[in-house]
Amino acid sequence: MTKVAAGEGLCVSASRINPTKMNNSNITVSHAGATRTSLIECFKKNPRRLLWLLLLPLFLIWFAWFKSNWSKNTKIVVSVLSLILLIIIFATDSPKPEPQPLNPSQLYKVITVIDGDTIDVDINGKTERLRLIGIDTPETKDPRKPVQCFGKEASDQAHKLLDGKRVRIESDHTQDNRDKYDRLLRYVFIEDGTFYNKQIVLDGYAHEYTYNAPYKYQSEFKQAQKEAETAMRGLWSPSTCNGDTEQTAEQPVQTPPAAVIPATPPATVAPTTPTTDVYYQNCTAAREADAAPLYEGEAGYRSALDRDSDGIACE
Repeated sequence: MTKVAAGEGLCVSASRINPTKMNNSNITVSHAGATRTSLIECFKKNPRRLLWLLLLPLFLIWFAWFKSNWSKNTKIVVSVLSLILLIIIFATDSPKPEPQPLNPSQLYKVITVIDGDTIDVDINGKTERLRLIGIDTPETKDPRKPVQCFGKEASDQAHKLLDGKRVRIESDHTQDNRDKYDRLLRYVFIEDGTFYNKQIVLDGYAHEYTYNAPYKYQSEFKQAQKEAETAMRGLWSPSTCNGDTEQTAEQPVQTPPAAVIPATPPATVAPTTPTTDVYYQNCTAAREADAAPLYEGEAGYRSALDRDSDGIACE
């Protein structure tokens, strides 16, 4: 025996039947669980029922004109109503599918937040390190470099957003699957729907970063950075880095920026002296001058711009 809540009509989507309420041939569908489908979708599952539904208005028209003694006006009214019924049958659209909650199997637990753009995630029992596409946060963990301006703040924000959370990850066919350090290149969406990569740029904790080829969300990230810069959020504030995160966290922000790097504390790594008097305050300035990438020994190259110390700065 099948029970369907009152008012739900003849058709109930079988996919919405709660399997926990199925017992052999007995099926109970709650009012909330039942969803109407279009007439076409409903009767496609039962061709005989669909055939009768289509024949009914045609039969009414035939009966009105050839078998009944109705007045001409009555026949016209019946015919019009029958045609309207046919139109409704074929014009009824199926409702859009309701949003379904994310499949738990597509969510992965964040194990460790390394810094603002690198995290460790448990993927099917294996810990994988992810380098997040399209963003670059100030360094805090590179043993070869001092903590950069706003690095601690960016790292703290990443911990706030990601610690203990479950995330959905997305690859990008325009990018490699892994980088040269064997890290997976991915976008990260927090379980509540927050697009982490974009959000941390929008809030001023990261720069938009195009490594080699344009990526899927590049235009969105560039717009997010523009908004953060205009609003002087986070690292764009004159009281923090004024957009220049290449300086160390201990250095005061220069407004306007000084032409020469201030003396660095003893614990920091001394910058390489450029081969000429060409000087770029940061990689943004080098790119704007169409000089990037800078190779070691070339005018404008200095170690502070070479984040991975491979002899190529602002790559």
